[in-house]
Amino acid sequence: MSAVRVERKDSVLHVVLDRPPLNILTIAMLGELCRALENVGDARVVVLLGEGKGFSAGVDVREHLPETIEEMLAEFRSALAAVLGSPVPVVAQVHGPCLGGGMELAMAADLVYAADTATFGQPEIKLGVYPPFAAAAYPRWFGRARAAELVLLGEAITANEAFTRGFLTAVVPADQLAAKVSDACTKLAALSPSSIRRAREALRIGEAGGLDALDAIEGKYRDDLMNTEDAREGLRSFLEKRPPRWKGH
Repeated sequence: MSAVRVERKDSVLHVVLDRPPLNILTIAMLGELCRALENVGDARVVVLLGEGKGFSAGVDVREHLPETIEEMLAEFRSALAAVLGSPVPVVAQVHGPCLGGGMELAMAADLVYAADTATFGQPEIKLGVYPPFAAAAYPRWFGRARAAELVLLGEAITANEAFTRGFLTAVVPADQLAAKVSDACTKLAALSPSSIRRAREALRIGEAGGLDALDAIEGKYRDDLMNTEDAREGLRSFLEKRPPRWKGH
């Protein structure tokens, strides 16, 4: 059964993470997401959103373990590249929890609209690991101090806090979120597709560093971090529903 649903409405393609309640991202699901984003046809805008209680609570912890980490990193990187390299603007429509890899996917979108009840965070450090793409892109996009706070403390923040810190395009009441996104899509669809494409390319040049820096960071994650006892302990303790016992190596 597909975990990514694609719906077309006029010139807008809705790509829906459909693995409720929290749309935990598996390797297979990330592959589906890539295929959906690589086949937008003649759509003028893509809206990325989640079914159920939230946008996404991140990548499946089971697939962070050493035996699957390389495949997971590759698929997640491909999904990020599909968002960043989409031929049309990508708008993230966020409600509920938007955590870990879910937040990284949302931040890769061109515009990010959130319900005032949404929450954001990169909690990976609490499992003894860290978010590679956030470490690669957030310091340049949002500032070193804001990036460090998210990545090093791992605490969730409210939508209003995320907006104040520059992570979001706008925050609206939950019952107005769909209408706000629809209005933005209408405006984008009315503009020149070729000009929009070139403007997005110019913006990507301006923010260059994210995926390039990710090469080195992913290598360190895979070859260094995932060989430590604490990384394995953090992930396994989560799966075993117990507090982690850190060893410091």
